[in-house]
Amino acid sequence: MEFYDEEGDVPVGVIDNAQEESAQTWRTGGTSPHNLTAEQALLGGLLLEPDQFDFIEGKVREDDFFAPTHGMIFAAMQALRKRQQPIDPVLLQSELKAEGRLDAVGGVVGLSALTDAATSGANVEHYADIIQDLAALRRLIQVSMDSISAASAPDAKATDL
Repeated sequence: MEFYDEEGDVPVGVIDNAQEESAQTWRTGGTSPHNLTAEQALLGGLLLEPDQFDFIEGKVREDDFFAPTHGMIFAAMQALRKRQQPIDPVLLQSELKAEGRLDAVGGVVGLSALTDAATSGANVEHYADIIQDLAALRRLIQVSMDSISAASAPDAKATDL
């Protein structure tokens, strides 16, 4: 994943999944619930068996992925599907390139790693359930943290919350 300067136009670095994990922590110091292996297996499984997309349609959204790069790849797959184009590594690569996101997801090597992470597409529905559940937990944590923050404000009133 690339990081940009404060104006958002100059790349200042690239991090891998392990670094991305540690970069996304909640204020209490704990790591948000996630399963990068399930995310990779879902995406790789869809590349191996694109027909499995039928079983997860509407279950998972781009922002359900903990790794933003995985969400970008999933969104590109959805865009291909919406245009009734096949989901395969070549077309996915072209889609990500057209969106200006290919380098951000690790390029061709990053996409190849996804198919290495999956042995088949047989379990994509199970992986989607895992991703969906963990995303719901992260959203619950965020709502809770926002509530704590609002309640802790010096001028907070219970009636306003």
